[in-house]
Amino acid sequence: MTFGTPYADWRSLFTPLYPKSATGGADAFNDVTRRTLKATAGPFTLRARDARKRSVTLVRDPRWWGDRAKLDRLVLTAVPRERRVTALAGGKLDIAGIGRPEVEDIHTAARRRGAASAALRRIDVRRSLAPAYTQLALNGAGGPLADERVRRAVARAIDRSALAESVLKPLELPAAPPGSHLRLAGQPGYQDNSAALGGKDPAAAQAMLADAGWRTITAEPGTGDADSEDAGNREDGADGETGEKAAEQGGKARKRALPGNAHVLHKDGVPLTLEFVLPKGRGAEQLRAVAERIAQMLTAVGIRAEIEEVAGEKFFREHVASGDFDLALYSWPATAFPATDARPVFAKPRPAPDGSLTVQQNYTGVGTDRIDQLFEQAAEELDESVARELMNRADARIWAAAGAIPLYQRPELVAVRPGVVNAGAFGFATPRYQDVGFRR
Repeated sequence: MTFGTPYADWRSLFTPLYPKSATGGADAFNDVTRRTLKATAGPFTLRARDARKRSVTLVRDPRWWGDRAKLDRLVLTAVPRERRVTALAGGKLDIAGIGRPEVEDIHTAARRRGAASAALRRIDVRRSLAPAYTQLALNGAGGPLADERVRRAVARAIDRSALAESVLKPLELPAAPPGSHLRLAGQPGYQDNSAALGGKDPAAAQAMLADAGWRTITAEPGTGDADSEDAGNREDGADGETGEKAAEQGGKARKRALPGNAHVLHKDGVPLTLEFVLPKGRGAEQLRAVAERIAQMLTAVGIRAEIEEVAGEKFFREHVASGDFDLALYSWPATAFPATDARPVFAKPRPAPDGSLTVQQNYTGVGTDRIDQLFEQAAEELDESVARELMNRADARIWAAAGAIPLYQRPELVAVRPGVVNAGAFGFATPRYQDVGFRR
């Protein structure tokens, strides 16, 4: 291939490597490849599909030029997560990805007696940090979070270390929050750029909110439960009626707990309320627990986060991707090619010819021209050290814009039956399926 301009991430175009029959034309790539590949390469090849059992059987490929696969076959079966531990204990599965609830079930079984518990006790949980992180997304396309000061205040109100520990420490995994949007600890070029935004500082968060015009509603002592509209006309201030009365009474003016709006900051009579959208269902328990802790942290600085749980299949498509949220929790992968792969995630939304806004994958709507320029320069920079420096400069600006706040690296949890070797939580490693097998 000959490129018209320098393209630093050319390796990404060949990972994985596809045959020419799959990429030689638009029809082949868009239609044929979507249904099936005409050619495959690897230690295993496709033998059969079973729609009823929802399984695919792969068998050792005699034409594979690499190391011979240790297993005769691999059977991949779709099993709902809540049934996987039981299937493992019953010998119907040898390996399965699980979540924290299943880890707790296995640990609970280890403390019990009986045949059923004995089978669970033999299951081994292998764990690692996944090559992905969970972030708090702040929708800056409209509402209070369109103001950068409010976004930064939200970020400074949150204790990222405490959130990471709540998720990872019980799983005996390193619990340091990510310092970058573009790389994770352990990747070449990783650098902590979070200082561009700053860490937990509720006092600084409150000062930012005050600077943005969000104030605490106060009332005179003994006024009782005045309606919020009347109270909204009496904001804190040394030069107003409230300030004068506070001075007359020796500074004894108190905050009034308004029904439903206790301690919530207001601006022009409107409370500072953010809609926090989360998915329902089993598998999202951890996200909901993290969201509850974030809501408590925001309450401490005068921000009310109203949690709305939506159907899991609608969460991303109908809320995140459509911009129907103020706050949301979702994950992004870390790749070896951030200049290319992460660019659409942080690109500044641009007007399209039809008048709509093209956001690519930047669902927070927060971006700058300078961030885009740094990504473009890094994508064309063939000196790897210079490209990394450009990426770190872009990352620092992403932190400062406060549209996405990385919270913790996702845990990767895999349960295996006794004797399974060379399989489990791979983290950043590339699995070698030809090495997977059973201990003799």
